[in-house]
Amino acid sequence: MAYTKLLTQPGKRVFPNDQALLKSLYLAVMELEKKWSRSAVRDWGIIYGQLSEIFGERLEV
Repeated sequence: MAYTKLLTQPGKRVFPNDQALLKSLYLAVMELEKKWSRSAVRDWGIIYGQLSEIFGERLEV
């Protein structure tokens, strides 16, 4: 959803108040977070190996 487009329409109030806008943004982020947590990172084993060489003990599993 293009929130910047919704916010920049001159002369129109898309959301009745600031709280409605914040709630809409919060719900959109929650939906995106669900999608991000379900998808696996491609080549994670290679990435993890490289990060462990660089950061060593600081990298947690």
